[in-house]
Amino acid sequence: MSKLVESLSGVRGIWGKSLDAEVVLNYAHSYINFMIKNYKLVSGDTLIIGRDSRVSGLKISNIITAVWAEVYGVKIIDVGIVPTPVVELAVREYGAKGGVIITASHNEPEFNGFKFLSGSGGVMYARDMNKIIYNIHNKLVNTRERSDYEQVVENRHNDIILRYIKFLKDIVGEVDFSGMSVLLDPNGGAAATCVDVVCDAFGLSYITKGVNLGQFWRKVEPRQDTIYSVVDDFDDNTQFAACFDCDADRVEMVDRTGDVLSGQKVVGLMFQSLLPNSGEKTVVTNDATSGLVSDIAHQYNIDIQEVEVGEANVVEKMEGLGAKFGAEGSSGGGIINPGKCRDGILSFLVVAKLISQSKKTLNQLLSELPQYETIAKKFTGVSVSDLRSKFVEYAKCNSLIIKTTGDETGGMKILFDNSHWLWVRASKTEADTVRIIADGKDSQKVLDVLEMAQKWVD
Repeated sequence: MSKLVESLSGVRGIWGKSLDAEVVLNYAHSYINFMIKNYKLVSGDTLIIGRDSRVSGLKISNIITAVWAEVYGVKIIDVGIVPTPVVELAVREYGAKGGVIITASHNEPEFNGFKFLSGSGGVMYARDMNKIIYNIHNKLVNTRERSDYEQVVENRHNDIILRYIKFLKDIVGEVDFSGMSVLLDPNGGAAATCVDVVCDAFGLSYITKGVNLGQFWRKVEPRQDTIYSVVDDFDDNTQFAACFDCDADRVEMVDRTGDVLSGQKVVGLMFQSLLPNSGEKTVVTNDATSGLVSDIAHQYNIDIQEVEVGEANVVEKMEGLGAKFGAEGSSGGGIINPGKCRDGILSFLVVAKLISQSKKTLNQLLSELPQYETIAKKFTGVSVSDLRSKFVEYAKCNSLIIKTTGDETGGMKILFDNSHWLWVRASKTEADTVRIIADGKDSQKVLDVLEMAQKWVD
C-alpha cells in the first residue's frame, strides 16, 4: 500500500489509494482556512488552478474548484494543463491571492498531488505548508457546508501562454537562433502545451517527440537511463535534446553523441551564461548542488548560500538576500527572479542562448566547465536517522566537517575536502525513500565514498 507524502514540497500519493477525493477535499478546505486567517482571503478574491497532464488531474481540479468557488465564493482562474512555472506566473499576472498546481512532478503517472501557492506565485513556505498539514492531522479544519455562491470560473489557458512567452523574452532577451535545431521531448507532460510555440516565438527550429498529452514513452523523471535513447530520433540538423518531466520544472539534455547532461551540468551552463557581468553578490542553491556550480560562481567572485533541498527553501533565501539567481542542481533547473520555481523551459533556453552566442558546440562548452563527477542513488526501507548517525560517527572518527540543513530528516553532508562531499537526506516527494549523493573532482574518490555509504545502507 502506498503512503501519502505530505511535506514542504506538497502532497503526493497514488491516485485512488493513498490520495483520494477525501484527501483532496480536506486539503482544499485546510488551505483556504489558512489563507482566510493569515492572508485575509475573502469571497470575490481570485485563486489560480493549473495542472499537469495526468489523467487524474481533472478530477482533482474539479473537487478543489467546487470547494473554493461554491463554498467560499472565490473566483477561479483555470489555466488548464500548463507547466508549473506558468501556473505560478498566473498568480502574479492576474493579481491572485494564491492557488494550486495539481502535479506529482517527476513521480510516475499513477501518482498525483498538489502544491499550494502564495500570493507571490511561489510554493508556500515550509512553515505555512507545515501549518496546513498540521491542521489536517489535528482536525482543526473547518469543512463548512456548501454556501449559496455561484461558481465563477474563467479559463485563461491561451492568454497565460502568451504572457509566459513575454516573461521568457524579458529574461532571455533577443537571440539569433538561426542555424540551431533542437529536439523537444515533453514525454506527454505539460510542456507539450507550450514548448513548441515558445520556440516559434524565439525563432528556434525544432523537432518533437512525446507531444501527446498523458502518453508517456519513458519514465517521467528525465535521467541518464531514461532519456539517452532520444538520440535515435535526431535528424541531421539536431544539436541536442531537451527532455522534461511532467510539470516541466526539470530538464535534462542529450547531446549528439547520446551523452546526457544532468541537471547539475545544465545549471552549470546556465550560470556560465548568467553570472558574468551580472553584478550579483550571492547565488542560492540547495545543498545537493554540485561543486561545479560553486566553482563557476567563485570565478566571478559570487558567494554561494546553501539551503535544504526544496525550491521553497531556495526561493525564501533568495528573497531574504535579494538574490536574482538560484538553483537546485539535483532537481534539474535554475530559478531566475521574478520566477519563483525551477523552470525547465527557461533553463533550456538560457543554455541554448549560450551555445548560440559563444559559437561553440555543446560539447565544447561542457569541456570548459569545472570537471566534477556526481552520482546519486536512492534507497527504500532505510532509516535516515541510522544513516545520519553513521555519517556523524565516520566524520568524528576521521576529523571531518559535517554540514546540515533543515530538521532531522534534512540534508547532512560530509566534507572530505574543498572538492568532495557525501550527502544524505530523506525524500520529501517519495515515501520511505532516502537519497544519497556523492560529488567531487576525482571520479574514483566519488565512487569510493559512495560505495562506503552503500555499505552503511546494507
